[in-house]
Amino acid sequence: MLCKKGRIRVDHKDSIKWIKEILKPLPFREAPLNHEVVIRRRQVDFPHQDPADRFLVATALVYNVKLLTVDQKILDNDHYLLCF
Repeated sequence: MLCKKGRIRVDHKDSIKWIKEILKPLPFREAPLNHEVVIRRRQVDFPHQDPADRFLVATALVYNVKLLTVDQKILDNDHYLLCF
């Protein structure tokens, strides 16, 4: 979506293929979306209403993992760590 909107640029014509290629060698595991994440998402207190940001933060909180981001909206709102 970010490529399509012109917010980021990748040096590859097929962004989906590019994403799959760069993720292949990395040891990522997926965190399932479950009822705990959905409940915690409702408790994340952001001044903006971006649902994707709320799900990312809620997922990190539920699974007790670090959220790595360059999204300034998330970084500016470190008070989310206190939401339960």
